[in-house]
Amino acid sequence: MRSSIRQRFGLGLIILVMVVGSANIIARWSLGKYRTDVEALIDQTIPQLDSLLRLQTSAQGITQNTLAFLQTKDDQYLLSRTGWVRETERLIGVMDGLTDDTNEPVQAAYVALRRSVQSIIEDTQTFIDRSATDDPRVIERRFDQVRDLNLSFDTRFKTYRDLVTEEGVQRRANISNNPLRYMNVLGFIGVIALIGMTILFHHMVFKPIRALQKTAQTVAAGDYAQRAEVKRLDEIGDVFVAFNHLLDSINNEQQALRDQVERVDQARHEAEIARSDAAAQLDTIQNQRAIIRSMSVPILPVGKRMLVVPLIGELGPQRLKTLQTNVLGRISTDRPRWIIIDVTGVPVIDNMVSQAFSELIDSVRLLGSEPMLVGIRPEVAQALVTTGMNFNSLVVEATLQAGIAYAERHS
Repeated sequence: MRSSIRQRFGLGLIILVMVVGSANIIARWSLGKYRTDVEALIDQTIPQLDSLLRLQTSAQGITQNTLAFLQTKDDQYLLSRTGWVRETERLIGVMDGLTDDTNEPVQAAYVALRRSVQSIIEDTQTFIDRSATDDPRVIERRFDQVRDLNLSFDTRFKTYRDLVTEEGVQRRANISNNPLRYMNVLGFIGVIALIGMTILFHHMVFKPIRALQKTAQTVAAGDYAQRAEVKRLDEIGDVFVAFNHLLDSINNEQQALRDQVERVDQARHEAEIARSDAAAQLDTIQNQRAIIRSMSVPILPVGKRMLVVPLIGELGPQRLKTLQTNVLGRISTDRPRWIIIDVTGVPVIDNMVSQAFSELIDSVRLLGSEPMLVGIRPEVAQALVTTGMNFNSLVVEATLQAGIAYAERHS
């Protein structure tokens, strides 16, 4: 029956929704009770600890002001001590009400703490009443007694604080365990529902899909004649039929695909040949460009200590860069005394060319050679002066012959 899968999965979904709904109701109730218990715990524990810290501060205020009075006999410390005593008695009243619901060890620790506070109040008052003597030994002994009272209070304070904290932790653990019990029950019910859904999925979906998987693996191994066996008339059966139709389509298209692959391989082979030819042509072009660049900036050796650089035509950025690279490279290898730059054939020298010449001249000097500029025509001279080029320390001759003669005289 074609609708069997939908009916079974629908029934399973209804059961799952019922389980989830019940779990949600129980979880809400459990969390509400947990929240109420936690709030009650907070309402008791936090005021307890807060009052305890305030009590510690007030007890220290009593002892500190008592010590200050015994040392200085200043009445302002008595007034301050009186205020701390009132605050301490108020805090004791507050803590009496907060300690009623605690366990027996906490109540016993509180009784000891309360006695220690009462001893501080009474004993320090006794010391004040007997403070008429000025004997340093008596005052020092009373100081020690007050410090002993402080130590006794601190010990009982820590004991009571630790017990209150431990009781709060224990109550919090007990409160936290209550929701966990309900969650465990819900978890068990959920596991049972999940197992049932898993079994249903196994029989209705996983088992036929596993059979389809084996058939697909056989086809992937190369047996394209293999077909899935259709045993059911439901949605899974439709999948098996569609799978078989897919295999038929694959068999029909395989040959066309092989033909297409052959054509692609042939085209790729031709493209590789064309790419190889293009690469060879590009290498040739690059070599030719390198030769042209080197010929555009010739460097001619004259004698053993001179290099002549005749420049002809316009000087663009690329050519100026080549000029600087080639000249500096030849200086590094030939170590000449003079670099003679002949600009007879240069029609125009603008700011860019003037700047490039200035940088080249400085670089030549840094490498240990002397630069010389020859063949400057009148219009070129005017242009160089306009650009602001410095000629003070540069050797300039009218012609190449005059420049070579000058270099020979000064070599």
